[in-house]
Amino acid sequence: MTRWERTSEAIDAVARATSADVVVHTYWAAFEEVTYAHLLDAAIDGVGYDLVTAPEASAEVAAEYGTPGSVALGVVDGQNTRVESPDLLRERVEWFEDRLPGAVDLDTVYVTSNTELFHLPVNRFEEKLAALGAATKPEATA
Repeated sequence: MTRWERTSEAIDAVARATSADVVVHTYWAAFEEVTYAHLLDAAIDGVGYDLVTAPEASAEVAAEYGTPGSVALGVVDGQNTRVESPDLLRERVEWFEDRLPGAVDLDTVYVTSNTELFHLPVNRFEEKLAALGAATKPEATA
């Protein structure tokens, strides 16, 4: 059994052990093609993509091999204290969606950070979460 098959079986075991949605997210990179193909065979509800560190590679693998209807898009940079604007976060989501084939219909889009945020100062952690929240609300019209 290959490491990818073992990984797929391990993810299946986690998915069977919970009633929660299982979304597998990468950090600091895009999934390699072989890993991604095996991941899609696992009993997952969604895939996460790092659109800060590896936007092009993430979009390419999703466009070429398909993606589940639920995605987690890492649009906030968890490695620095600069707080992105909600508009920039929306642009990253739209950019990703524009690169998917027309037949792909995303049911659920989770916007998140590309890495964990716990190591940031509390004020930056909270500001990044607030930016994510604001990015999910419809833009106000003037």
